[in-house]
Amino acid sequence: MDKRVQKSKNSIINTFLEIRAKKPLEKITVTELCRKAEINKSTFYVHYHDIYDLSDQLENEVVDSILQSIRHPEKVFEEPEQFTSELFQAYQAKNSMIRILFADTRSMLLPQKTSQAIKDLLFRLRPEYQTDPEKNIRFTYQIYGGYYAYKESQQYDHTYTVSIISSLTRQTMQL
Repeated sequence: MDKRVQKSKNSIINTFLEIRAKKPLEKITVTELCRKAEINKSTFYVHYHDIYDLSDQLENEVVDSILQSIRHPEKVFEEPEQFTSELFQAYQAKNSMIRILFADTRSMLLPQKTSQAIKDLLFRLRPEYQTDPEKNIRFTYQIYGGYYAYKESQQYDHTYTVSIISSLTRQTMQL
């Protein structure tokens, strides 16, 4: 990618994150972002359709990064503690981006996007899981239940919280 194009894109992203950390997504305008990033609106529209497209692309990058941190997603049922531990370590590693991008009205999108991305990968690796209702329900419970338990327990030590959630996941998957 051309250096100028990359510089413009980085400026858009950095400025967006700076504004997003202070304002709900619905209150951010392309005009405000461009003024603050010192770029033309046309430059913004070369890369993104609108503010929501920009946010969505950044959210997807975070989810992709989380996915890459899970060494063996296909072993979600065989090694649920390891899977859960790696998932929540990835959440912790991306915590600052998660807090900015998945705030306010977008807070439910992280477990939703994570679940869908892992299912897509898991079903490619283990197609037989796609038609197994029990595995699908357990997996959904593991992702959503674990995420909300994690989110509600941030006042506790991260390692301790992850160990408890991992243990609960193992127990749930063994039923």
